[in-house]
Amino acid sequence: MENERKGFNFFKSYFDVYNQLSDKDKVKFMDALLNKQFYGIEPDLTGMSNFAYISQKHSIDAQVKGYEDKTNTTLQPPSVGGRQGGAVPPSVQVEVEGKVEVEGKVNRFVEFPFTSEVFINAWKQWKEYKKEEHKFNFKSTITEQASIMSLVKLSDGTEQDCIDIIMHTIGNGWKGFVKLKTNNNGNKNDKFTADLQQATRNLANKYLNEIK
Repeated sequence: MENERKGFNFFKSYFDVYNQLSDKDKVKFMDALLNKQFYGIEPDLTGMSNFAYISQKHSIDAQVKGYEDKTNTTLQPPSVGGRQGGAVPPSVQVEVEGKVEVEGKVNRFVEFPFTSEVFINAWKQWKEYKKEEHKFNFKSTITEQASIMSLVKLSDGTEQDCIDIIMHTIGNGWKGFVKLKTNNNGNKNDKFTADLQQATRNLANKYLNEIK
């Protein structure tokens, strides 16, 4: 079609979250990104691919809105006719994307995969621990978002495992997250170990709930 969108800026943050995904979720994420950028289609995602898309949604929506406002064009799927506006020269599209990129950097914010107070407080404790014990601060929301995605991937998308990993890492004085080990060897001490882990988990959650 003569007035179809010719391109968009692929931000480094898109690539950063893409690299945190499994091969299957990478395909879903890219399909959602491209369909939104070229056709204006809102994605219907779940799991890690959904989290990855949500973390970049502000920038993606800003790019689409910038293009539509600048060109007076409403992005639509190929099967829907009647696009507004005339043909858009590629040079105009590049100009639009350049402006949106600046806006995205100013307004970008971190998206959390879980919204419970316990998880939010655990993440705050992690950042404070990294700052005080290892003199580390996230340089941007992009790197912080990538770290959150790494944590979610290690936990297989389970909120409580995310919290456990954070507290276990802090307790051991480690610099980075390590996947929790599971004991599946049929030992008679397995129940004792599980009970001890649950007691520790309850104590950690109680502490995180009390943080203001």
